Amino acid sequence: MTLSWPLVLYVICGVLASGILVAQGATAAGGRDGGAQVGATVAALVLGVAAAVFAALRLGRLDRLFNVFGNLTSGIAQGYLAVVVLIVAAVVAFFALRRAEVEGVLPLWCAVVLIVAGLFGVYGIAANLTATSRSMAKTLLVAAYLLAVAAAGGSLVVAGMGALRREAAERPGAASAVAAVASALAGVLAVVTAAVAPGLGGHRAQVVSSQYGMVGVHPTDSLTAQVAGGVLTGEHAAIFWVVGVVLGAAVPLVVALATRGRRGAASGACAFVAAALAGVGAGAVVALALFTGSVTSLLALG
Repeated sequence: MTLSWPLVLYVICGVLASGILVAQGATAAGGRDGGAQVGATVAALVLGVAAAVFAALRLGRLDRLFNVFGNLTSGIAQGYLAVVVLIVAAVVAFFALRRAEVEGVLPLWCAVVLIVAGLFGVYGIAANLTATSRSMAKTLLVAAYLLAVAAAGGSLVVAGMGALRREAAERPGAASAVAAVASALAGVLAVVTAAVAPGLGGHRAQVVSSQYGMVGVHPTDSLTAQVAGGVLTGEHAAIFWVVGVVLGAAVPLVVALATRGRRGAASGACAFVAAALAGVGAGAVVALALFTGSVTSLLALG
């Protein structure tokens, strides 16, 4: 598996969609702030569809989609199945909101469905990214990091939706508080992932056999050869620290704290931008920690 812009965008959109669904489900299960559910559902659906489009583009040819689900136990198949689950869950939530006894409030069963779908979405994306490594430890590490990012981004979107509402919510700062904690955790896990993931489950062979033929694993080879923490101090270290940590974790943390309990268009817009930055940070960390050998070619302008 090699790095590409569709892969990066697939990760960003998929993780944010997962986070929104989990935040929605947790909010509905707690019986709080139901009025933001409609907007969050639409956002999750749009991001889920975008993730599906980018997932299809990364294959290069649409006919390869028919081969993806041949083995549902593989990480590649789980990554694509995760996107389908996210879209279906968002559609279910949309219709559940239309039929809800209380306008804008999801029933408990639907809240559980959204939480499970969002968690599976995060795991499926992590399994897809680490499919060639065959290391469960690496998959779980990446999943933990992406879950923190999803929690931060999803909570910021829900907080932003709440900030745009005119009526008062019971606990307007709850989503922002979750976003602040998750952002701090995402920053820590970003560093841990960059330091540890490159040395987990690397292949020494130059190619591996897959359902698409022989696939080069040069990016994995280069990662295996790195010393622990090489991503943190290598030629792309500035991208990691600025995009992955500062913009992807520190800025969302500051925004979550600064806008907690506040209302208005400015607070909502800041929350949405911070959520987007959390996703962009995840894309940068994943690219550098898992596909270091392909980052230079991805960023080449020629």
